[in-house]
Amino acid sequence: MRLANVSKVFLSAACLAVAACPLGAEAAPGLLPQPSDPEPPASEPSIDPCVTQRADATQVVGGPTTGRVFSQDTSYATRPGCKRWLVDGTLNPSSAKAPPGKSPLVVFRIDHVNTPELSIIRKEHCRTYTLDLVVYRKKEGEASFTPYGRKTMRGNWQGQSCNLVLVAGAEMAPVSAPTSGQDVYRLALAHRFMDKDGRALAAFVHPDL
Repeated sequence: MRLANVSKVFLSAACLAVAACPLGAEAAPGLLPQPSDPEPPASEPSIDPCVTQRADATQVVGGPTTGRVFSQDTSYATRPGCKRWLVDGTLNPSSAKAPPGKSPLVVFRIDHVNTPELSIIRKEHCRTYTLDLVVYRKKEGEASFTPYGRKTMRGNWQGQSCNLVLVAGAEMAPVSAPTSGQDVYRLALAHRFMDKDGRALAAFVHPDL
């Protein structure tokens, strides 16, 4: 080691020991305190666009009538934000008025529109058939929707025919109409068959109908 380099090493060690160096002295690289990285800004929670998007259709569920709503096209799947067909069903005290002997509860039902019936779908196309439903609820006095439930159904070949089976989520229990005010349930549907978006049906009905 050359004499000049030796002196630099000893000078660096001395500088570290006294935490100071004379002007112009060299310290060992990488040993001086480094400024700490700034804390990253806290990220805001993401907002589900299906909560804030305007509904494509609305239905007031009242009396013994069933509330069935059909999507007119598949434009829901190409718009920015929520790529689901949104139906808001409003339940009020009248929604509990079912025919005599029938349940006053309300259930959610979904189906396809203008898609081949499952009974005639070929085996190689069966698994491309999907119906996905997310339900949100906004109870009386609440300002926004909150998640309520979800289920995904897919075609499954059984024997000689295609059948829909539950592959994710769970079946949702019937809901009760409020005794005052109104509750709103938002059904957010997506339907696909053979890699194409399809029209869908949403219904708010009494279980026995």
